[in-house]
Order: sequence, then C-alpha cells, then structure tokens
Amino acid sequence: MADELSVAVSDERIEAAVDRTLRLRAQQGGAPLGPLAWAAVEETFCMCVTEGEDAIEHHQSAMHAALVADVLQRAERRLGEPAQAEAMECSSPPCMMHELDPAFMEHPEEPSLPAWLPTATAVQDWEEVRLWRKAKRAVLIKRRLAMPAAERAARSEAITAALIQVLSSYPGALIGFYWPFKGEYDPRPLVRSLHAKGTRLALPMVVEKAKPLIFSECWPGMPMTSGAWNIRIPAAGEPVAPDVLLVPVVGFDRQAYRLGYGGGCYDRTLAAALPTRPRAIGVGFGLSQIATIHPQPHDMPMDLVVIEHGQFLTTIGNKPG
Repeated sequence: MADELSVAVSDERIEAAVDRTLRLRAQQGGAPLGPLAWAAVEETFCMCVTEGEDAIEHHQSAMHAALVADVLQRAERRLGEPAQAEAMECSSPPCMMHELDPAFMEHPEEPSLPAWLPTATAVQDWEEVRLWRKAKRAVLIKRRLAMPAAERAARSEAITAALIQVLSSYPGALIGFYWPFKGEYDPRPLVRSLHAKGTRLALPMVVEKAKPLIFSECWPGMPMTSGAWNIRIPAAGEPVAPDVLLVPVVGFDRQAYRLGYGGGCYDRTLAAALPTRPRAIGVGFGLSQIATIHPQPHDMPMDLVVIEHGQFLTTIGNKPG
C-alpha cells in the first residue's frame, strides 16, 4: 500500500498532513491523534484536489484508509509514541475494514469512517460530532457528484414529480427554493413550471455570517448576481417570508434531521421563525440517507424529506413548537 500511495501522493503532502495533525493536537490540549489525523487528511488533500496537485481519489476506501493510517503512524513516531502498525510488525499501513461505522453499511462498496470517529452510541461532545459530520459530508457529496448523468436525470425527474404532488397541498403559498450547488437536485425546472402556474417564488441570500437567511422574491428571467460561494441570487428585491421552504440536504436521517454544509444557515432561519416557521421540506437523493446525523440541540428537523420514487420521510415526534 505504501508503494501505491507514493504513486499518487507526494511525501511532502503526507508530511504536511502530519504537521497539521500535530498542530491540531497542540491546539486541542493533547486530543487523541486518530480523529485529528482524519481531519488533517481531509483538509490537506481536499486542497490538493482543488488545486489540481497530487491528484488523488481521496475517498476511495483502500487509498484513503491507508493515507490516514500513514499520517497517523508518522505523527506517532514524531511524538515518540508506539505506532500501531509497527507493533503489529506490518510492512504497510494496517487495513481499517474492521473499524467501519455502521452508518455507512447501506453502501458497503464505498468508504466508511474508522471507529475512532464517533458513532450513534459513542458521541461525547460537539467537537466529536463536528469532526464526524465533516468526514461524512465529504463522502456524501462525492457520492452525489459521482452519479452518472442518466441516473441523475431519472432520479431528478422522480423527485420533481414527488414535489409537485407535495406542493399541491399548499395552494397560493410563497415557495422558497434554492440554487443548486455541488450536485444537488436541481429545482429550476420545477420552479419554472410552478411560476407558469402563478406560484410566487423566493431565493435565499446570506447577508451576514451566523445570521438567518434573507429571502427575496424571484422569477425566471429576472436579473441575477453572484452571492456567497458564487451561488446565484436576485440582483434586487425586498425581503419576503416564504410559507414553504425547499431545503437541500447533503444527508438526512429517518427522524428528518438534515446534514447540510456546516454553516447552520437553515437551522438559524427556522429557529428565528418560531413558533410560526415555514413548512420545511428537505430535498435530496435517496443515496444521501444515513442512520443518524447525531442531532444536537441547535439542529432543526425538516417537516418532510422528499426523495425520488415518491418516498416521503416525515418527522417523528421531534417537530419544534
């Protein structure tokens, strides 16, 4: 495995991940190296992919597990701590297949998280949940982006049909939708159809960090500009309050809790609107379903999650208000 790694990943980059692991440990007062190595690999090699350097399919199961193990070993050596692989007298980084997170087993052919990241029964604090979510988010986005075009089109058509059925229960409602990002379900064909039938529509805008989203009325053909993350937003318009929100999901669980991008924008938006918050409909592909997002007190569940094939997952006993 070490030979395979050397083909795709420079030693300099691996050492950079080791440096990052040790800096994180110093910042966190001697925290366990395992999750820190995982986080450091995510940061270092996501950066490589973006820059086009040291090309690596960083979530391929064997390669990614071996890379994390290599970084972990090197960090242990620098600290003078016994490395697991050396104690086992292995000639290459150890296989981590015995340390799979059960939440990944619905897609066993894809990478899973090692056991030293928190699981549904092992979460201790928000920092552990945050690290777990970061790793899970990257896997789910990669899975979504890898979908073949024909499969994406078929799944999207089914989601559109399901949403038309759901939204028919809200005649006259102002619908907040979203501009698609990173392989999300594209709602624009749906909203064009809704607009043709007279439905009012609105898009969200990030106007201030750590604040609720602001929605502005939008319709096909109106002037647009680029907002946060280069996502398209209306160029002008007064704030409006949608009655129904279509909310993109990176992941979701059976309790209708949503895994997003980590900024908390929709959680803050829904919390700020209590007790008369808009109807929140999570939208995504069925392959984004996971066992749990490890919900925290600040997480706001969806009222409904719509996926393809007309399958609807409803909130079970956890709706606020």
